[in-house]
Amino acid sequence: GGGPGAFVPLAGDPLVFTPGRDARGAAWAGGEPTVFRDPSVAFHDGWFHLVFTAELCAGLPTLAFHCDRRQRRDGLPARFGYARSRDLLSWSDSRPVTVPLPGACNVWAPEIYLLTRAEAASRGPLSADGRLAVAMVVVSISTPASGSEELSDCPWDFGPSAGASRHRPYQMLTSDFERWTPPALLFEPLYAESAIDALLFRAPHPPNKSEARGAPPRPDRLSGGPGAERTYVVYKSEKNGDPSSPCEWRRGQRGAPLGAARCTLVLRLLVGPSPFGPFAAAPLDRTPVWSDAISHQCAEGPALFIMPGSAAWVVLYDGYRTDCPLKLAAPPGQQACERLVSSGLDGGRPAAASASEPAAQCTYRGRPGLGALVSDDLRSWRDGAHVASTIPRHHKHGTALQLSGEALCALCGGIGGVAPHAREARRLWEPVTGMIELCARTACGTSSS
Repeated sequence: GGGPGAFVPLAGDPLVFTPGRDARGAAWAGGEPTVFRDPSVAFHDGWFHLVFTAELCAGLPTLAFHCDRRQRRDGLPARFGYARSRDLLSWSDSRPVTVPLPGACNVWAPEIYLLTRAEAASRGPLSADGRLAVAMVVVSISTPASGSEELSDCPWDFGPSAGASRHRPYQMLTSDFERWTPPALLFEPLYAESAIDALLFRAPHPPNKSEARGAPPRPDRLSGGPGAERTYVVYKSEKNGDPSSPCEWRRGQRGAPLGAARCTLVLRLLVGPSPFGPFAAAPLDRTPVWSDAISHQCAEGPALFIMPGSAAWVVLYDGYRTDCPLKLAAPPGQQACERLVSSGLDGGRPAAASASEPAAQCTYRGRPGLGALVSDDLRSWRDGAHVASTIPRHHKHGTALQLSGEALCALCGGIGGVAPHAREARRLWEPVTGMIELCARTACGTSSS
């Protein structure tokens, strides 16, 4: 997903993605969202449900991250976008979802998390008819640092000029994707930092190491089922420093934490007993750079899946910037910089000492585009460039959706049959390598619709 719209690539086993098709129809009556970013998709009750970022600044029709509150539309609430689809390409029932939080400066990166019945029952019915929640949407919201509810007190932008204004994750529940509970704070980020892009998933705790490599994929570990004992959260620590000096990163001895540094922009991992928390830092062993982050600097937009044919967890991320230098002291007397194995960072020749840098320095930067992190136990993480290299380069922050049997049957049912919408869906999917063949091999692939 990104500014121009949503795209749907397809992958199987082995994990090789083929170029997908443009999704269409994610606009609502009376106009369109200002932007279309950060799509999150989940399958429930015969439909693929989509939520996405619709505005960069609450109430402002701007394509920039600078929020001139003088241009705010009167009466336009903070909101995110929603739509649903049978075939992942044609979307309907598109509408804005209002986020009734006084003083909300923006609403970013909504993520859908489907609840088990036990999880929903722990919160009780959402309405007088006894209906339980079926899903939680987690959104990243910033409010004025002063505690004011006036949008005029919101920061001018959400980068270095944001000051003490922080993004925090809020959850909203729904039983039907039409009515939503008011936003409630889900957790306080580590180090009192700003947090965006919070992605929830289930896993055994500790993860079951007896699931040997080569076992079939277990999508139920993402959506409930045997062994689903804990809820994990991957989120981006969003600290951009200040306007007076650009960000740069340092690393001490291996295993040192990044902590509450002036600039972070890394992915962190939390764990809790349920999707409602409380959450704490997940235990980590080996990590790419810092002991309290699973990624290198300048990574965002996590999406998670289980590697087909193995028990490895994969977190895709958007390497959205390359101007993020990590500086380390150069090895004494060597002409080459240390290779940071499993970090996903590229380095070059050491720079000579200078007045500002008394010791020779090696500078490392992340690679542009989608990257990947791989873990066998959710404690040790390594670079997964071989996974990310199979994804078309233009893809950005989005969703990795592993289809259950029910979801695949629904998707194939939308492609099969003779109804006009089925013929149109089949026409749209035909250029995607392997999709029609996959449905033909599926027991429900010839279902009419």
